[in-house]
Amino acid sequence: MPMKRLGLRKGVLSLAVLFGGVNAACINYRPAPVPLAREVAGAAPRELWNREVGRALSGRPALDVATPGDTTLYVGGYDRFLYAVALDSAGAPRWKRRLAGAVVGGALERGGSVYAATSAPDGRVYALNAGDGKTRWEQRAVKEISAPLTLADGLLLALDERGLVTALDTAAGKVRWRRLVGPGRAAPVADDAGHVVVASVDSLVRLDTRTGAVLARTATPGSVVAPLVPTGTGPDAVLLAASTDSLLVAFDPATLRVRWRARLDAPVTTPPLVFGDTVWAVSRIGTLYRVTPGAAHLATPGSVAAAPVAAGAAGGAAVGAEAGTGVGAATPAAAGVTDSTGGPAAAAGAPRELLAERVAALRWPVTAPLTALGDLLLLGGADGTVRALRHDGTEAWRLALWSPVEIAPVPVAGGFVAIGGNADIHRYAP
Repeated sequence: MPMKRLGLRKGVLSLAVLFGGVNAACINYRPAPVPLAREVAGAAPRELWNREVGRALSGRPALDVATPGDTTLYVGGYDRFLYAVALDSAGAPRWKRRLAGAVVGGALERGGSVYAATSAPDGRVYALNAGDGKTRWEQRAVKEISAPLTLADGLLLALDERGLVTALDTAAGKVRWRRLVGPGRAAPVADDAGHVVVASVDSLVRLDTRTGAVLARTATPGSVVAPLVPTGTGPDAVLLAASTDSLLVAFDPATLRVRWRARLDAPVTTPPLVFGDTVWAVSRIGTLYRVTPGAAHLATPGSVAAAPVAAGAAGGAAVGAEAGTGVGAATPAAAGVTDSTGGPAAAAGAPRELLAERVAALRWPVTAPLTALGDLLLLGGADGTVRALRHDGTEAWRLALWSPVEIAPVPVAGGFVAIGGNADIHRYAP
């Protein structure tokens, strides 16, 4: 009788493993991209090649363009690998390196070294040789890291999942200082004056880069999970932050006081994009906004935006003969966004409430940061679609990749690279 029970238990276990594997396969199954009809795709750019690299890729890729005609893309993945991909050789792998955990924050390339950090199951920071992926140094005295790394004044700054900032020297990876600021997902942002600003889930903290001393701290309206965007110079310099409280906020980088803010229709989980004198932002539900701080577009209490939405922006594409002509290397001027309207509120030091102009209502979950490509704005979505919008909100073209698109397209010479949710890398030309 005991043998029968043992056999029964083994049989049940085998069935459980079988059905568990089937369920897991069903859960992880994602259908291949469906080719888009010509009238939907518009004048989409031409695909030069595509290649699957590893499994699910994540974080912010790094691009090495030091040698013309020999561009390398460095990108990490949840499969614990860091990949070097030769973009000018049809995506051929240069090397891949297995690390101690998932590479969630992406890669950072500088001076012949590629820096990366790992999350679960084991947090470490690495400096690898950019040419062959061999280890230059490895620092284990850190916890799991999901935020991108930052280089500032010869130090590599890493924000771990406990909220501890660790500063490492780039020569050997030795710890110079640590500072607890609170958990966060965004990379620290350095200035030219020896300071760095770190965004935790509920505050901004300004640190001395050399010592880690806290210089200023302020609460944020909602959680800031997207990277901070510095823009402007001198007295017009600001740090742009997108919040889960449906706000776009500009902070003074020295005092961390709010200069201005604009309300959107939903949480903002991707960073804003600065193009000339305009700030672009997209809410989680796919509404594209623009804010022009230098123009006195002041919001009335409780308003969101009253500008007309571009015809055809929601759902159907408005494709014209000129669609796609803006494809090329990204050339947005990342300066010139000022905070100098000189109104009474500005004179009194109170933050100004600006009107965010609604440009397009896509009603489509946006999952990748905005990217500028010539005069077009590229957006990636949860369904695997990459859309190119003109500045009036009309759609120029769209592409279908594996879902979801969580990594922003990467502009390169003569086109761009797009990355889908199945570790599929595509290179496009105009």
